[in-house]
Amino acid sequence: MFMNTRKTYQAVLQDEMDGFYTISVVEDPATEVQFQLFDKQRELFSVQDEEKRIMFSVVMLADTPIYRRTPELGEFYVKFSKETLREMSKRCLQNGFQNNVSFSHDGTLVQGINMFEIFQSDKERGIDPKGFEDCADGTLFASFKVEDDELWDKIKNGNFKGFSFETVFALEESDFSKDNNEDEALMDEIITMLEKIKK
Repeated sequence: MFMNTRKTYQAVLQDEMDGFYTISVVEDPATEVQFQLFDKQRELFSVQDEEKRIMFSVVMLADTPIYRRTPELGEFYVKFSKETLREMSKRCLQNGFQNNVSFSHDGTLVQGINMFEIFQSDKERGIDPKGFEDCADGTLFASFKVEDDELWDKIKNGNFKGFSFETVFALEESDFSKDNNEDEALMDEIITMLEKIKK
């Protein structure tokens, strides 16, 4: 019998120190155990200007369930609201973390890559990056200038394909989980009825 029991949580900032501290450039932009990454089915990273050495992409999708797995909670989804992402980006800039960049979450900050803008999409204000129109409103974007020749060659050659942030936050069960559980129960009833009809 079909049943999806994964819960959905909202990311919330409970402590003054919560937020993101480092943006990592990753080879496989998919969701991993510890970090929020891109869905691997989407291509959300581009070398925007080879002359200027600019890379631009989504840092985190707003209001979009992202798969995670931890030993404590098992498999679940987490969503970042546009308000939470706005507060996270504000704290990042206030604390001077915008140039904290690593590769593949290896724990080492690299030099030669500098953030020069971070913003959220806002269709009402006409802020809707071309090529990313299907991303939820409030999605967080960033642009980086790559000064290091060797790093630029790796990025240009496709060795790295996306951004991920290293973040600290709390989880709050989403109403979506409750709605989803009701939908699952209804689906189970329908399947049971169909099985009886077949007999």
